[in-house]
Amino acid sequence: MAAGALVLALGAAGCGSTTASKPPTASTPSAVRPPAPSAQVEHALLAKIEAARSCLAKKAQRVSGGPVYPLQSPTSPDGELIVGTSRAGAFIAFYTTATRAVQLEPVVRRNAPHGGGPVDRRGTVTVLWLGHLAPRLRHAVLTCAFA
Repeated sequence: MAAGALVLALGAAGCGSTTASKPPTASTPSAVRPPAPSAQVEHALLAKIEAARSCLAKKAQRVSGGPVYPLQSPTSPDGELIVGTSRAGAFIAFYTTATRAVQLEPVVRRNAPHGGGPVDRRGTVTVLWLGHLAPRLRHAVLTCAFA
C-alpha cells in the first residue's frame, strides 16, 4: 500500500478526529476546541514539524502531512506527518502542549488503521507505529520526530 493510501486512512479526518460513528463522549479527552495558540507557540510548532519533515527527507523517507489548521475537530492533532505505509510506517502527531499530547494519546490509538500498533510519546510529539518497520525506517522516525 502506498503512502497515499495511508494518508487516506489517517488523514481524511485526521488521526485524532472524531467522526459521526465516534461522537465525543464524557470520556473523550478535550471534547472542547482548545484556544488558539500564541504566535510564539504556533511558530515553534511549525518549526518542529518542518524540522522533522526535512530530517526524514534527508534520510530518504517519504513523508506527507503538516500543520492542521484550523483544527478538524477538538481531538485532532495540531500537526501530523505520515511516514511509510499503513503496513510499515508511522503516524507522527504534534501538539502545542505536552498536556494535550497526553490527553489525546488514547484518541490516536483508537483511530489508527488496522488497530494500529505501539505508541511512543515524548513531550508534545506522539508516534503511532504501524506494522513491522524496517530498522532503518524506525531509526529515521525516532531520530527525526523526537529531535
